[in-house]
Amino acid sequence: PQARNCHTATMVGDKMLVFGGFGGSKWFEELWVFDTPSIEWHKPELQSSAMEGTAHTANIVGSKMYIFGGNNGSYRMNDFYSLDTQVLTMRQ
Repeated sequence: PQARNCHTATMVGDKMLVFGGFGGSKWFEELWVFDTPSIEWHKPELQSSAMEGTAHTANIVGSKMYIFGGNNGSYRMNDFYSLDTQVLTMRQ
């Protein structure tokens, strides 16, 4: 993935899920997965793009990753999304 800041990096088992962020002039609305045993990055295809922006929160509860809030450069967002990480793992 490209260098970025204001993203989240959330661990699920032995995988780190990196979502969103800002890369100089671009807002990212993508998810990258770093597999720690193989030391490889994967970019899974999502059924719908969640959100673009930075400074959001991401937390794991069970097998779900929940993303809330953020900023898209113009305003603070009050959005809430979830991602089933079990389905995500199966797609890789």
